[in-house]
Amino acid sequence: MNINEFLLNGIVDYVCLNFSIMKTLKVCGLILVSLFFNLEICFSQKKMETYYDLGRTKIKERYFVNASGQKNGLYTKYDDRGIRGVEIPYTNGKPNGVAKEYYLPGYGFPGDERLKKSSTYVNGEQEGISVAYVYIKDGKEQLKEGVQTKAMEQYFHKDKLEREVQYFPNGKIAIDGYVTTGSHKEYYNNGTNKLIANLKNGYYEGAWKEWFENGNLALEGVKKDGKWFGEYKSYNVDGKPNSFITYTLGDYKGEIRQGYTKEYDSTGLLLYEYNWTPLVSENNKLFQKAHVIIYFPNNKIRQEYDVKRYETDNNSPRSYNDKYFLIDGTMKTFHSNGNLLSEAIWREDKITDQYKEYDETGKLIFTQLYRNGQKIGKTLMYFNKDWKEVDTKSEATIYREIYFNDNGSIDTSKQITDFWITGEKQWEGYLLGINPDCYIKRCVWYFKNGKIETEKIIKMVKRGNIPYCQNGDDFYHETKNYYENGSLKEEGLECLVYKAKEGSTRCNWQLIRRGKWKYYDERGKVTKTERYNDSGVLQ
Repeated sequence: MNINEFLLNGIVDYVCLNFSIMKTLKVCGLILVSLFFNLEICFSQKKMETYYDLGRTKIKERYFVNASGQKNGLYTKYDDRGIRGVEIPYTNGKPNGVAKEYYLPGYGFPGDERLKKSSTYVNGEQEGISVAYVYIKDGKEQLKEGVQTKAMEQYFHKDKLEREVQYFPNGKIAIDGYVTTGSHKEYYNNGTNKLIANLKNGYYEGAWKEWFENGNLALEGVKKDGKWFGEYKSYNVDGKPNSFITYTLGDYKGEIRQGYTKEYDSTGLLLYEYNWTPLVSENNKLFQKAHVIIYFPNNKIRQEYDVKRYETDNNSPRSYNDKYFLIDGTMKTFHSNGNLLSEAIWREDKITDQYKEYDETGKLIFTQLYRNGQKIGKTLMYFNKDWKEVDTKSEATIYREIYFNDNGSIDTSKQITDFWITGEKQWEGYLLGINPDCYIKRCVWYFKNGKIETEKIIKMVKRGNIPYCQNGDDFYHETKNYYENGSLKEEGLECLVYKAKEGSTRCNWQLIRRGKWKYYDERGKVTKTERYNDSGVLQ
């Protein structure tokens, strides 16, 4: 190597050495700058702690704040035992990262907590998936010894929930649905379909299907703006039809039925059907009508009539509960053999003309006049064994022949008669009112053999100076009771008074005996005599 090469190599080595030193110094400088920067951040952060007690032994919260006083870093909240309840990472005052919530065991120590929910935040807004957990052992929730199992997943975008998935304890999906727009599906815990539907802008829209757990279809229909629209069909668990309804949308945001509505029994036999007309307006009121047919189990018609249904009640939509249906038009009922049983004309739930009733052969057996829903003229009333009025003879134990005036009040000038349903006379006399019966004038009760059981002459008189509950009238009964062979048993005076109940401010009617009473044996011989004072006490 000549002198020139030697000098050249020396210069190169010198330059390279200095370049290496400069490079090292530059890297070290960067490290120092970074270190100083982090130290500045560290010293600008302040650790914060709150406690449950004044002695500061039971920590409640631990977090950091930056120079601006904003949470910055991990925020942790504890219960009074020191067990973590919540962990949330913050960046400049906003949740940022994976936040965690824990179950707090009833008995335990720090470290015994178990994850309840984890959620992801970006700049203070939930984003992505949030997962909730339960702990399952032997098919039941058991926090301490159970296996962590997903209970629910929620999907967020910019803090808005978009989709939710719920799970059964066995890990299978129970519900998977979007919140505003998308599919909504529900399942049984064996994984089979329970419900499939769709949403649009927060309302159910389009096809809707439900299934029983055995896989049979339970319901199918269509939703529009969250309400039924078009054909709606439901089924029994064995697949037989349960109901059929046709819907259209009404002006009051309700589900309006139009066309046929049908209901079936558990065996699939048709029970009744409604055929609804479109809504119409009259006198600023919306209503619709329907022709109704109710069937016997033999599929013969039991009843046939028309109803009217007003769309609103105090400006609120009415449901299709039959309490809102007013019978309006001709109503016919039929015997099970198909022959006519009764017929009448109704106007908004009131019979307005003649009611006719027929026997099973079709023979007319009874007529009744009505005016504005009130019975007028001669009337038959039916009662059961508890003296509750019933609609038909087949339900009755006793029936009554009674007369009403044109205004619906009882014609007190005509005698009224009660009969056993088998035809024997049970009572005859006069009434001032019914429900309850208020007797007046001559009234006679009969044994079933036709002989008199009790005979009363009833008079209404003003009260005397007896301390009764209120001023008014008493009814005095000149009473005779008879043996079943027809001979007199006892006779005397009774008084129906409105009297205060002992120890109470309430009053009720009481029938008390007054004056002289005679008692007879079955041969007609007087056996004893008694006398009662004005208060009904035996003297």
